[in-house]
Amino acid sequence: MVLAFRIFSDRALVSMASNAPRNEAELLAVQGIEAGIVKKYGAQIFRLVKGTS
Repeated sequence: MVLAFRIFSDRALVSMASNAPRNEAELLAVQGIEAGIVKKYGAQIFRLVKGTS
């Protein structure tokens, strides 16, 4: 398990929590999120944002 603050900045976490990205394009629009992070953690992020972790 990797702690969220090790992967994302506070700004990115706040943005994801408030904007609830629903797809890769929306997630990539979050400052500090790049394609490698989406590829590695995208599915988990979408589940968490959706509330189905």
